[in-house]
Amino acid sequence: MTTSLKPFHLPDSEALEVPDIYYRRHLGLPIGAKLEDCLAELTERARTWYRQNSTPWTTARQIAIDNICGDVIHLEQGIELTSPVLAQGLTHADAHGLVVVAATAGLGVDEKIAAHWEAEHPDEAMFLNSYAIAAVEHLRWTLGEHLSQTFRNQEMTVLPHYSPGYDGWDLTDQQTLFALIEESEDAEESPLKILESGCLLPMKSTLAAYGITRRTDLGALADYWTFHQQGPDNQDAAAAYAFPERTLVRWQEKRLALTALPGGKVQATFQVDGSTCTNMGVPLRFVYQVLLQIEENSEYRIMDASCRPVEEDRGYQSMCAYLGNPDRFMAELEDYRPLVGRPLSEAVHWNVSTSPAGCLCTRPSQDHKWRIVLQTIHYALHNG
Repeated sequence: MTTSLKPFHLPDSEALEVPDIYYRRHLGLPIGAKLEDCLAELTERARTWYRQNSTPWTTARQIAIDNICGDVIHLEQGIELTSPVLAQGLTHADAHGLVVVAATAGLGVDEKIAAHWEAEHPDEAMFLNSYAIAAVEHLRWTLGEHLSQTFRNQEMTVLPHYSPGYDGWDLTDQQTLFALIEESEDAEESPLKILESGCLLPMKSTLAAYGITRRTDLGALADYWTFHQQGPDNQDAAAAYAFPERTLVRWQEKRLALTALPGGKVQATFQVDGSTCTNMGVPLRFVYQVLLQIEENSEYRIMDASCRPVEEDRGYQSMCAYLGNPDRFMAELEDYRPLVGRPLSEAVHWNVSTSPAGCLCTRPSQDHKWRIVLQTIHYALHNG
């Protein structure tokens, strides 16, 4: 690859201004609303501690794409990444390279949050946790803007970031991205470690990939990965699904179990694996169950549905929505059962706002998971 990265100078933590739009979102606070005195004080404490004590760090590693075959992205040096969404998006853009980015809030943040919990100061823990997450998101965004400007000056385009754990990219590839970061020029300064599960330490950290292309005619890129998760081609009946057929087949084979019950009923069980994109990569495992009734016209009607964490898995406790209000979040997640009472076929044309984020913190991300589950069930029952 002939392009080069300009140095990115990370601002000192005391000069790092985290936008309210990030911070308030993770706390569940309305943007622009005036905070009560107690909330404003907690916000300022978290900001002050982070500015005075944090050690944020970022780096980037550029690598060429040799070729893309199906769902597999073949990088130089024999390195492979597997993701139908990433492969499709990079192919559509004629991408010739990736920039792998790491960003972390730095050492000490996890320990301070744990100390707050130990001292029975849950509000302080929650506010600092949210501020650190927001800081990492801001660092990633800032570095992404730096990359965009760098390559724009060389008449190239940088695609939006995508990360392992997002829909269509298994978290196992986090290990591959981490290995690439370990080979970067400033890797000796890295505070990052990775667990076998793919979780990063410090926990307030993230890895992401940005596609690089010589094309400059791609237009607006804000919804780029959502577009490619859904698939751009809708030319036949199979394309009525929001996901490519090969993706539905893979989900059917690896994640879905169907059980016939007495009385013309079918129990569908589907496991969704993701990660907490808002506190940087904690694995999540949820099980979805859908009870169906076969009707006289051979149609299936959704009689009941549920979504809950896999037993003994505690990753969901790291989601920002859970940290903000555990009881309310879990109750709302349990009560939300879209399309119950409706024909299963409606899931194929279910037009709802979705987000491909790996977590379930927001309704759009929940609806995206439900659409995956219901459309995979429909595909399996009608095409199996």
